[in-house]
Amino acid sequence: MRHTSLIMACLACLALPATALAQTVTPVALSPDPSVTRTGQLVYRGGVSIDMDHEGFGGLSALELSEDGSRMLAISDSAWWVKAEIVWTETNELATVRNIRIDAMLDPDGEPLEGRMADSEGLTRGYGPDYLVSFEREHRIWAYPIGEDWAATGSALPRPFSTPATARYLGNNRGLESLARLPDRSIIAGVEYPSTFLPNHTIWRLPLAGEWEDNQLTPTPTFGLTGLAEHDGQVYALERFWARGVGNRIRIRRFAAAELSAWPVQAETIGALDPPMTVDNFEGISVIERNGETLVLILSDDNFSDNQRTLLLAFAVEE
Repeated sequence: MRHTSLIMACLACLALPATALAQTVTPVALSPDPSVTRTGQLVYRGGVSIDMDHEGFGGLSALELSEDGSRMLAISDSAWWVKAEIVWTETNELATVRNIRIDAMLDPDGEPLEGRMADSEGLTRGYGPDYLVSFEREHRIWAYPIGEDWAATGSALPRPFSTPATARYLGNNRGLESLARLPDRSIIAGVEYPSTFLPNHTIWRLPLAGEWEDNQLTPTPTFGLTGLAEHDGQVYALERFWARGVGNRIRIRRFAAAELSAWPVQAETIGALDPPMTVDNFEGISVIERNGETLVLILSDDNFSDNQRTLLLAFAVEE
């Protein structure tokens, strides 16, 4: 009887939902100069530095938001799902992040991804309950049926999703860095750096009924493409530059989704982050409408380094 009771108690514990983890959230300014409150067309709406002691926290490489901006979903480049609530002020300022929950990303057999298979980089809403995740090293796109509320991140088993045929020729750390879904329900996938033979960013597009098509985006010279997001028919592109002794530089650019074609798209730069402004290795971007404003949120990958931070910054787009 004691053994049966013990087994039942253990099973009950396994059935409990994941609890929120202890975290430290610190507000950050856009610049050491308090008079700096904007960059280009982007007006700062607050930001935070997030820290927590969990093996799955860090290296955050992609970002999705709920429609009202109250919840965020991120993935790490070591195959973890990271979910949290975002708290906003009445004046549309990002106040804090709370109730972080973390789940291991699973393989088709239900085991946590490991090694070369675990370099998850891009994330976007797919079709039905699916979210699409792109991976580097073992270049591929998988569909995870985690649901619109993201409730199944801890149990969802992936299915292979169509992947550009030439993705297999990409370098280990130069693969499918970003994903987004367009208004016509097509999927786009961005490659981080131009190839040796082409000077432009490659953005593949998969129509709802069709095959992957090659498209080109003129890059900011020496910058890599780390994130893509769509809002109201516009594609927002996140670009990053890094060099030893120089550090990170960030550009946020925008172009009309309808302009994507085999000819290079010329995007406008709507904001830039350069030292001494708050800047890090930003890889995630998401765009929403909230209280009449278009808000751009960007998320940084700390590379699991004590010298970097996990930052979530918010900006309002001023036309």
